[in-house]
Formats: sequence, C-alpha cells, structure tokens
Amino acid sequence: MIIKIIKNNKKDYFSKSRGFVILFAVVISSILLAIGLGVANIALKEINFSISSKDTNDAFFAADTGIECALNYDKTTDYFSNTGTQTQVDCAEDFHVFTSSDPWGFSIDNLGSSSNSCANVKVIKDPSLGNTRIISYGYSKGTKINGICNPSSKSVERVLEIIY
Repeated sequence: MIIKIIKNNKKDYFSKSRGFVILFAVVISSILLAIGLGVANIALKEINFSISSKDTNDAFFAADTGIECALNYDKTTDYFSNTGTQTQVDCAEDFHVFTSSDPWGFSIDNLGSSSNSCANVKVIKDPSLGNTRIISYGYSKGTKINGICNPSSKSVERVLEIIY
C-alpha cells in the first residue's frame, strides 16, 4: 500500500504541472503579441508622419511658387498696377494662370512632387500707403475648377504673405 500512495503522489504532481506549462505559454505569447502590436503601432505613426511631412512641403512650396511668380511680374513690369488689360500670367510652360482685377488674383496648378499641388495668389496694391501685399495660399492636393485652385478635403494648406 505504501507504494501505491507514492505513485499517486507522483501522478498528482505531474497533472498539476501540466496546467502551469499551458499558463506559462499563454503568458509568454501574450507578451510577444503586445510587443509586436506596439512596434506595428510605432511604424504606422512614422509612416503617417512621413506622409504629412511630404504634404506640408508640397503646400509650402506651392505657396512659395505663387509668391515668386507674383513678385517676378510685379517687380519687372509692374503688371498689377495696370487696369483691365491683363488676362493671363504665365510663370512657366506648365502653369496655366488667369487673373482678375482689384485685388489681382491668379491660380497655379500642376505643382509639387506629384503635380497635384496648387496655389491661389492675391496681389493687393494700396496707393495710399504705397505698398504691395501678396498673399499666397498653397495646397498639397487640389484641382483647378473655373480657373481657381480648389483644395481637396484632406489637403494641407500653407499661407505666405509679403508686404513691400
């Protein structure tokens, strides 16, 4: 009888340790899953940040292109002081730009790294103060409708303004 009790104790010992191994495996796999999800979350945030940086750069450089185009026309020919005769401003071969008077305004499209960016520019001449104010709104994504740049709903906007 003594031998049977010892065997029963060994059986009880091994049957209890089997449950511990399963619990240990579940805990370890949960920890590894949590680490994997954390790394995936960080990678996703980095991807979104890099896309946001690209859109910000495209919008800024679209606005800068609008400012430079207006400055080029105004400084070299005083284009925006003349009244009623201007119909078009061409900053480069690919830009299709139209103007209106008081305040002067034009749009530039096909800008940016993927040619989806555009800019709306206003030129305001104030003869009483003797200064010119140029405001350029650059958008990372937009299309030209009726001669005006219309940004998409997920477009990034950057505004540059100069007064001289």
